[in-house]
Amino acid sequence: MRKQKDTKKKRKRAEVDLRRAVITVEASYIIPWTVILLALLITMTFFVHNRVWYKAAACETALSGNRYVEGSGGTGSAGYAGTANSSNETGGKYAEATMQQRIRDQAMPGSEPENRITCTQDATEVQLSGQDFPVFSDVFSWTVKEKVRKIRPVKVVRGKWILGNALQDFGSSGL
Repeated sequence: MRKQKDTKKKRKRAEVDLRRAVITVEASYIIPWTVILLALLITMTFFVHNRVWYKAAACETALSGNRYVEGSGGTGSAGYAGTANSSNETGGKYAEATMQQRIRDQAMPGSEPENRITCTQDATEVQLSGQDFPVFSDVFSWTVKEKVRKIRPVKVVRGKWILGNALQDFGSSGL
């Protein structure tokens, strides 16, 4: 009788030990995969954050370059005044100063992006390219392009006024 009790206890203990062993083996697979997936999630979050940050910086830079090329005549935070003769050059300088400030404001990891700013009479175009984690070679490299066309309110309003007058004259002629 006593032998049967000892056998039952041994079986129960063996079952408990087996369950513990199974949990240990499963944990040895689950925990590393969980850590790897968590690290990838954090890395992708940094990557997307940086890309969105630089996209917003490119938009702001393009808008600031346009404002000065339009000839607002004011003085921006960089201290460049817009003049009629050098509006493209001044817009480019102000846009470059704005971009450098936004790059310094970025606190996330990664290499400093290369930027190209082009201010013309029709638009300001900004292109940024960089890499978030240089350790992973080109896996996390990105390029952001933004182009903002200038709206010439006087030209647009005059065009609409002329078109409205022409349509009115055409309508009153009785065709």
